[in-house]
Amino acid sequence: MKKVMVMFLFMGLLCRQAQALVYVDAEGGAGGNTARASDGEVDAWWISDTLEDGLWGRRAFGYDQDGVFNGATKDIFEASGTGSGAEDCVAIVTTASGLTPGQLYQVDVVYWSSNSQNWNVRAGFSLESMILYDRTGEVGIPGTRVGDLQDGDRWVFTGSVGQIEADANGQIKVYIDDLPGGGWYDRTWYEGINLEEIPEPATMLLLGLGGLLSLRRRRC
Repeated sequence: MKKVMVMFLFMGLLCRQAQALVYVDAEGGAGGNTARASDGEVDAWWISDTLEDGLWGRRAFGYDQDGVFNGATKDIFEASGTGSGAEDCVAIVTTASGLTPGQLYQVDVVYWSSNSQNWNVRAGFSLESMILYDRTGEVGIPGTRVGDLQDGDRWVFTGSVGQIEADANGQIKVYIDDLPGGGWYDRTWYEGINLEEIPEPATMLLLGLGGLLSLRRRRC
C-alpha cells in the first residue's frame, strides 16, 4: 500500500514539473494579440482613456508583455472605469499563438480586483459560453487570488476557463467581455490569460514509473 501511495505522489510531483505555464499578456493595436470579437479589428475596441463610450480603456498597470510585474510595457484594459459608472464595452478576443497543435491546455483568465470592491470579468472559448468571474462570488464564480501580489488595495486573480486543445495553427482563442451595466465599483480590469500544458495519460504513467524506479534505486 505504501509503494502505491509513493508512486502516485511521484506521479503528481513529476507531472506538475512537466507542465509548461505560458502567460499571454493582452495587447491591442498593430501586431497585438487582442481584437474586437465581432470583426477582428485590433484598433477599434480600445482607447487610452476611460470615457463612457463602450470601448475598453488602456491603463499602465500590472504585467508587461514578458509577464514581468510593473515592467516597462505594463498595461491592463478597463471597463466601467468612469466615475458615473455604467458602461457596456464591446466583446474582445485574445489569441494565444505558438502553441503545440493538438496539445491540451488548461486556460485561466487573469484579472484584477480591488480588495474593497467586487470587480469582475467574463471569459470563455466562445461568445455563447461566457463565464462570469468576480472576487467574492456575489455575482459570479469567485476567482483565485495569485499569492500576495498586489498594488495598493488591488489584487490579481485567475479564473478557470477550462481545458481546450490548440488548433492546427497552434492557437487558442479566449473571448472576453465585461458585465453590462456595471458601475465603477464592480468594473473590469482585464490582464491576459494563462495556459498550462496537460500531459497525456500515457506520459503521466511513464513519469510516475520513472519516479518510483528512482526511489527504489536510492534505497538499494
